[in-house]
Amino acid sequence: MTPDDRQAPRFEPPPWEVEAFERFRSERARARAAAELEDAFRQVKAPPQTPAAAITADGGDQSSLAGESSPPPSEAVYGETPGGGPVPEARIDAMLAELRAQETPGPRASQTLVYGSAAFLGTLGVFMVVFAITMYSRANPSGGPAMMLAAMTSLIMLLAAAGCIAGAVVLYRKHHQ
Repeated sequence: MTPDDRQAPRFEPPPWEVEAFERFRSERARARAAAELEDAFRQVKAPPQTPAAAITADGGDQSSLAGESSPPPSEAVYGETPGGGPVPEARIDAMLAELRAQETPGPRASQTLVYGSAAFLGTLGVFMVVFAITMYSRANPSGGPAMMLAAMTSLIMLLAAAGCIAGAVVLYRKHHQ
């Protein structure tokens, strides 16, 4: 199978937005059903057309009679335009902007707590790095077991400090959008 033979991938909404897309799909189906009902009502109320009335002013026949109406543009397959192509990027962006507007932002107090926690973790991590380096540099190089203990303790403190700093960075990046 060559790249040209493959079909374009269909748009799949992210898992956290599936409910909104399902709601959009059901609203579209309700609107389509209402339009079909309105068309059927108009066809029932309209007087029946005679074959002579189906001829247009320029002499050609009408492409569709009262019973044969073309499907409305709203009947396009989900994820495609009426022409059969993919959904334009502008429409996808508009749907995503609408979904983003429906999300409730976190309260301001939680942002202060998050930034305070990130600052505390970062400061603790930097303090632990400085303390580990100081502890390693003050160890007596002549004492074999003492030097090994100082080296291992400072390595463990450096790893814990790196974890604190990484936690602060992840916490800040996750909540700073």
